[in-house]
Amino acid sequence: MVANSPSLREHLLWQLNMSQLAEKDRKIIGLLIDALDENGYLAQPLQEIAELLPEQLEITLDDLETALAQLQNLGVPGVGARDLSECLALQVKALPANTPGRALALLITTQYLGLLAAHDFVKLRKALHCDDDALRTAQALIVQLNPKPG
Repeated sequence: MVANSPSLREHLLWQLNMSQLAEKDRKIIGLLIDALDENGYLAQPLQEIAELLPEQLEITLDDLETALAQLQNLGVPGVGARDLSECLALQVKALPANTPGRALALLITTQYLGLLAAHDFVKLRKALHCDDDALRTAQALIVQLNPKPG
């Protein structure tokens, strides 16, 4: 008999409860976990979330931004991203620094994802000042990433 694997929410809450974060931080991160969609994205802007919270909670936009950064480092790379570019960039950043193509892949995911999606390799090579081999290595790395980490 195969045990059911925990949902993304359950997994993140378990990791959060195992963390050494302050209680207030854990509550704010828990709120953000509840705001994630089924793909693991935070589709609602932080400003909107801040405006929905009661003033007596005294949670600022800065608190939410800090909590989001902590959520994004809970061990599921890409979760908590606000768009595809951020999702892929978070996953690239989670790779070891010596991963071949990592730096170029990070640049592509943060600034040139549209060119990659359009398969405009000529413009990509020109913008990145790289050769075909370097671009292929970075592209292969990006293709292995999970666009829906949830």
